[in-house]
Amino acid sequence: METIHKLLNKQATHKYKRIKTGDTEGVSDDEKNIPRVSSPIMSRWLDTKDGTVFAVPQRWLNTSISAYFSPQKAPAPPSPRPLCASCGGSGIYAVIDSNVSVRACSIPCIRSIRLLYKIVLDKCFFDQIGLLLYVLIKFYINIVFINLSEIVFLLFYRKKNVLKLKIKKLHDYYINHQKRGFIALELKILS
Repeated sequence: METIHKLLNKQATHKYKRIKTGDTEGVSDDEKNIPRVSSPIMSRWLDTKDGTVFAVPQRWLNTSISAYFSPQKAPAPPSPRPLCASCGGSGIYAVIDSNVSVRACSIPCIRSIRLLYKIVLDKCFFDQIGLLLYVLIKFYINIVFINLSEIVFLLFYRKKNVLKLKIKKLHDYYINHQKRGFIALELKILS
């Protein structure tokens, strides 16, 4: 009942107001231990036609600025984009039918890589030349060949059909300051 009368009384002062003004009469020990809110550290600047004046607190002048502006680590370079196994472009799409991780840049490149794998694996896997071609494709299809001229493989399999595989050098480019050439795989089935 007393607290209600204190709150209703106009002359009753709030306990926080008593602490701010410094009145310690009638203030309990718990109320004295309440932490005071400190004013924030402020900095001011003044822009004039002569220049800018920046005012900071005195204690800031003794601090070392280099501690706050330490050199930051450079971000890691982006990982190299995978290359197209057919033409050497940027490998956007993954070829799902292949046993190794092969990438392609377009739908025609995906079709040519799938056709190559299908022919090599299905029809001439047991042929010695086919096995040689399979090993070549398995390990080198997604690696950049360096300085190769045109290579022609003639593969004979059932019904005297000939698979003519031309590997052509497309163009030279620079990676890590080394001149290399991409290889394009071109498939032609001749009957």
